[in-house]
Amino acid sequence: MGALAKPGQAAQLRSAGPLSVSYRRAACLYQGTKIAFHVDAGSTPFYVAFVVEYENGEGDLASVEIQPASGGFMPMQEMRSAEWKLNSGSPLSGPFNVRLTSGESRKVVVAQAVIPADWKPDQIYRSIVNF
Repeated sequence: MGALAKPGQAAQLRSAGPLSVSYRRAACLYQGTKIAFHVDAGSTPFYVAFVVEYENGEGDLASVEIQPASGGFMPMQEMRSAEWKLNSGSPLSGPFNVRLTSGESRKVVVAQAVIPADWKPDQIYRSIVNF
């Protein structure tokens, strides 16, 4: 903490006690860039996780849903920040569509067949959509 203090005031800052910190996610502006999905290295046909990258707009997603080659959209769980996961009771096969809903405005975009049938863990797949 002392390194954050103004010169000569490190001891005063260290003795201040607990600090109340608050934060708010800032809107990202990736104009001209499309959303990408970085598939987690631990993903399998039964467990799919990815980080949503280059999302324009409000900063928070209200929901992320994934649709395998056969079947409807399934809700994913937010792990942390922009990482989302789905534990499936049966193997899932691509190509996968991904539906994103923004937090405040509730705008929806669908990345069609963004994760291919021959997907691999620890790969980045780029969409042609953004908010």
